[in-house]
Amino acid sequence: MPADGRTVTDSVLDRQRPKRHWTAQPRQDQVGAPSARRSRRVALLKYLLIGVSLALVATIIIWPQFTERRNGLPIDFADVDVSSQSSTMTNARFVSGGERSFNVTADKVVQDPEVPTMVHLSALEGDTTTDGGVWMHMSARSGVFDRAADRLDLTGDVSLYTDQGNEIHSPKATIDMGRGEVRGDDRVAGHGPYGRFRADSFEILEEGNVLLLRGNVQLVVEPNGEKN
Repeated sequence: MPADGRTVTDSVLDRQRPKRHWTAQPRQDQVGAPSARRSRRVALLKYLLIGVSLALVATIIIWPQFTERRNGLPIDFADVDVSSQSSTMTNARFVSGGERSFNVTADKVVQDPEVPTMVHLSALEGDTTTDGGVWMHMSARSGVFDRAADRLDLTGDVSLYTDQGNEIHSPKATIDMGRGEVRGDDRVAGHGPYGRFRADSFEILEEGNVLLLRGNVQLVVEPNGEKN
């Protein structure tokens, strides 16, 4: 029997048991895994928040001038459907800034996903009063508003009316909102105070006071501007 009073069996078992070193420090493999998972979740959440913030900033830059309308009443900007690809409004109303106020309504407005300063409009109508006091109304099947250039490009059944008695119809037209000018490089037909006309292109200049026709111009003068 050993001198310390233990039996031979106890001594043999002590030699077979693995020695353990007890400390207050947790195992690294137990601590590192949850910490790494938390770090990945935090990083992912951070990137998601950054992405959402960028999408909101891009939307705020282009959309403040638009308001949504339901039953003829304006709806808050918060109702805009914002996505990573594009922003969309239905029954929208646009009011331009600058020296000339231009009011436009459209059945649908979609922000261009590749060019944030441009928006696409469907079934739109609008009106403005130039600095010269001429009231002008326009309508088209579709349009593209370039906010950076302050330009509205109209396409499809474009119609323009002025309170001076001019009525113009053309497949396409471009409105320079900054200058208060309208140009169309496609065929045009219409009538004015002096009769009916046709041409290859047209321009409305000098704040709506001048209608300029170009290319194969045909003018039928009618007494007192009567239309047939």
